[in-house]
Amino acid sequence: MSTIVRRLLPNTALCGLFLVLGTPLSWGSQSHRPAQPTWPSSSPADSHEGIPTTHEEGPEGSEDDDGDDDDSASGDDDDSASGDDDDSASFETSPLKPPFALPPAFPPLRLDDVPAEASAPAPDRAELSIIYEGATGGISGANSDLWADRFVSASLKHAPGDWTRVQSGFSAFQREGRWLLQRGGGIRQFHQAALGGLRADVTGAEEVEVLLGDDFAVIAWPKRAAEAIVPILEESLSSAPLRPPPKRVAMRGLPQESSDDDSILLVSRRGDDGPLEEKIDPLNWEVRLQTVYRGRTEDGQEAWVHVVARVTGEGARRYALTSAWRRSPSLYLSAGESVEGRSFLSGEELSLQRSHTWAAWKQLELTALAPGLSELIAGLDTLEAEAEGAGTRLCSVNLADPKGAPLFEQSCLETLAGRRIALLGWTDPGVAARLPPSLSKQLQVRGREALYEVLAQLASEPTDKPELVVLFGQGARSLAGHLPGVDIVLGDFTAELRLPRWEEVGEGALRSRAAEHPKARSPALVARLGPGLLGRIDLAFDDETDTLRRLRHLRARIGEDIPAANDWLRRVQGTRQEVYSSLEEILVPDLGELRAPTRAPKWLRRALPAKNRPATVLDSDGFARLAANLLLTRTGAQAALLRPLPHPIDVQGATQELVVDASLSVPDEVVLVDLTGAQLKALVSRIRIVQPKPGRGDPESTMRSDDRWAWAAGITADGSKITVRGRPVADDERIRLATTNFLSDDPTLAPTLKKAQVRGHFRDAGWRYLLVDKAIGQPLLLHDLVKGGLVILRDEDPSFGTAYQRELVPLMTDQSTRVSPRLTLELDGISVQLTGSVPVGDREGYENSRESRVQQQQSFTTAIRGRVALVYDDRIGSATAYALAAFGQTQIADTDEPIEHEDDLQAGAEGRIKVVNLPVPKTPIRLSTFIQTAFDTEFVAGTDADGVPLPLQRLWRTTSGFTLGRYRLFKEGKGGFFVEYDLEAEVGPVSPGFTVGVQTEKRWGPVRWATLLDLKGYLPTPVDTEEDLLFTLQMRSDLGVTVLRRLFPGLAIGGFVDALFFQGKMPSNDQAGIHLLVGVSLSYDADVRAPLPLR
Repeated sequence: MSTIVRRLLPNTALCGLFLVLGTPLSWGSQSHRPAQPTWPSSSPADSHEGIPTTHEEGPEGSEDDDGDDDDSASGDDDDSASGDDDDSASFETSPLKPPFALPPAFPPLRLDDVPAEASAPAPDRAELSIIYEGATGGISGANSDLWADRFVSASLKHAPGDWTRVQSGFSAFQREGRWLLQRGGGIRQFHQAALGGLRADVTGAEEVEVLLGDDFAVIAWPKRAAEAIVPILEESLSSAPLRPPPKRVAMRGLPQESSDDDSILLVSRRGDDGPLEEKIDPLNWEVRLQTVYRGRTEDGQEAWVHVVARVTGEGARRYALTSAWRRSPSLYLSAGESVEGRSFLSGEELSLQRSHTWAAWKQLELTALAPGLSELIAGLDTLEAEAEGAGTRLCSVNLADPKGAPLFEQSCLETLAGRRIALLGWTDPGVAARLPPSLSKQLQVRGREALYEVLAQLASEPTDKPELVVLFGQGARSLAGHLPGVDIVLGDFTAELRLPRWEEVGEGALRSRAAEHPKARSPALVARLGPGLLGRIDLAFDDETDTLRRLRHLRARIGEDIPAANDWLRRVQGTRQEVYSSLEEILVPDLGELRAPTRAPKWLRRALPAKNRPATVLDSDGFARLAANLLLTRTGAQAALLRPLPHPIDVQGATQELVVDASLSVPDEVVLVDLTGAQLKALVSRIRIVQPKPGRGDPESTMRSDDRWAWAAGITADGSKITVRGRPVADDERIRLATTNFLSDDPTLAPTLKKAQVRGHFRDAGWRYLLVDKAIGQPLLLHDLVKGGLVILRDEDPSFGTAYQRELVPLMTDQSTRVSPRLTLELDGISVQLTGSVPVGDREGYENSRESRVQQQQSFTTAIRGRVALVYDDRIGSATAYALAAFGQTQIADTDEPIEHEDDLQAGAEGRIKVVNLPVPKTPIRLSTFIQTAFDTEFVAGTDADGVPLPLQRLWRTTSGFTLGRYRLFKEGKGGFFVEYDLEAEVGPVSPGFTVGVQTEKRWGPVRWATLLDLKGYLPTPVDTEEDLLFTLQMRSDLGVTVLRRLFPGLAIGGFVDALFFQGKMPSNDQAGIHLLVGVSLSYDADVRAPLPLR
């Protein structure tokens, strides 16, 4: 059977009814069970002070993007009483007539769906009400959004008058329908003007048309400018998708002159001619966001456009309306995220406004609270103390300690108007991923199974079963289809949608629902509410069956037309204005006005990919890119991962310190992690990384609440492929990652970092990154790093000129494809070797060869070998200085003493320049050109078996050619031509030739296998002798195991086989020979990066 849901869409009379009366829209008097049910009248005796009639028309909130308004007992989509899925049902509106009484039933549009029960007499009274809210942000919270400024800015660019933005920030003030609009300065200047006195310029008063929306106002001044520009702005604002067009409202503008001769415009409704007091009290005026544009009229007169935010959900107004509603029998519930959380002020952990919210809840007698993130962020002990002081019950069915015991009451039982009501709080499971690790370790957030356990307990009560079960809390709406025994669900507070103000569930539908088996019974109401709204549900019960007979649901928009409770307004404004006024300095200029210095022509700059262009909007993505790039750049890291940050205030133009501080209101400490490519891949597999893309909207809208994710800078992930600064990451490559302890201490991520080097302390001098004891020094807060970096940039160029832009533009640009410079000390193959030398083939004719291995005999060698290189790697190439050395003694068979030294040294330098990335599947191969020069020598000449000294090897080699970068097993390929100059040769010292080299590498956990192939061919010359070789081909294979990976990750034990093939140039030595080395080694490999001071 279809459910009958009757709605009355908003109209002036209904708005007047609920606001004038200030009581639950009842079916009787305010007594619990009146003998004579009557409808309330509209006489003054029944009204409450301070709640005027609103004159707004139309529904509140912003657009309903999905059109799903039906949250009552209709359809499976809303998990309500009826099992029929009838989303197409619509309803007529019925205007109220004097005496403003609601009829007993509203005529439905579809008569064939009306059940027989609908003709029965309707109940006349409401016994009790449930007042509820969620995601309000506390008494200081309010929805303030200057989205309209984007449309105004775009239209003024093409409007006549040469308009420019001159002011952005908290510079407008509102009180009782009046605005004081400044053209410059902020709260500090307003205080000075207010205390010095304002003088009205009566001769300059004019009437102007103001464009008024639910959450904005656009005022053009003077009247001549308004007549020209308002139609243009109205057309632009009307083009906003899913937004209603603004209304034109005639208002009065009156210039005010202050003692500082700063012009302030007073705007009030037409007919409001009351003057301002000579010295106004700033705390009686509410701070508002404002953007100011300056232009010229046709006759050259100065003109202004003010775009002002109008707030919804302001706490002092919410308090006033809740207080009026609480005068009748009611429960007052908060679904969480309704108190202020972290403070963004240095030295403060919690918001200074938080205590005001709890004090207000104490006066309003908040019945129960379902804790959310902002409540839990204070810590469990603090939250319990706050709730106890306010007399509020903490309810959560699914919050438990690590052992599974409930943290708070799972079922809060209340008795009101003789009815037993069970309140079940629900905490969004996604809270665990957003709490700091120190708090998340103290609790666990269970799933729906915890709710089922509580519902089963309620159903099994032998006596005193509740007559009404209410589930409330963030995210509870997603459970609505799985809740046998729940009557009302209050669980969606994210919808700033165009929702109906009134919903009614008819008596027939509720009777049908009551006749169903409890396990088949769906909720009668699944409510949706926005943060700027206050909800109230009026209920009536059947006295015989104790079941619901009538249910009506009201959503009240907390707009500026509702007067605020002045005491609470002054408390909130006192704290807000004091804090805001100290953080008004500009920290980041208008990004849209930046002109990055560049030598590239304009056509090339336009052709750049969008991700390589600097962001021009400091929205959530824009600020995340700026903060992550500062974290990356100032620590000298190659990549950065940053936890989700609070959403910045959406305001066009320059950014004040206040916005930066508010966006960094997290206690995170900077952490630097040195890890391998394999560890980085394991980390990325456990967390979703998001590249900031300014202007795209909130990325959280596409995620589940329990998703773990982080902003990324310098790193991209595509499946198992990870790139850092444009370089594919190999499993054994060492990466320096900058992040915060929010991620490094996360219980789900910490295991992947267990084997990495994690450091979170820094020295005072330059905050230098420590390489030794990680507990020495001091922690560095993310807030201090990001804001401190911006302050340094501003102080170096306070005019925000060319020097500033040169530094800021890279910070607003995607760094994931920009190869960053790095300085690395490479320690390769530092080893102790035990080697057996085996010559193969005839050595006749090679007696004078300068290649030492050609001369080596069968022997046993103990040697120390290694390579040390200092590498500077940049996006255009690299520069390397290196040294190779070997020192050892050779024990020849049948001799008692070592008679031959292995003494070899090579020192050189190499430079590379990137040419192109070759497009191959999965990973591009980097092609570079190189030039290398090296000095190769022996300090002590060797001797043969007869003790005759061998020729000393001392030569200079210069090589040039091309290299190919890493690809899968392939580590490096190199080819080119060289010229050797033998410093000891008596004839023919110059030997030209070519070289080809290939290196491969593969790792399986602790096992590493590497191969080397190095071919050198010497071109024939007229002066060749027996000293010269035609070619040498070295083939080497190493197999090692890192046995102490945690303590010494680069230390390995292994074996090797090294074969050298060679052939001479002369007929006397044209037979090929082989020299074989087989041995074991204890080696150490590492890439060491020097400590970098914080920049």
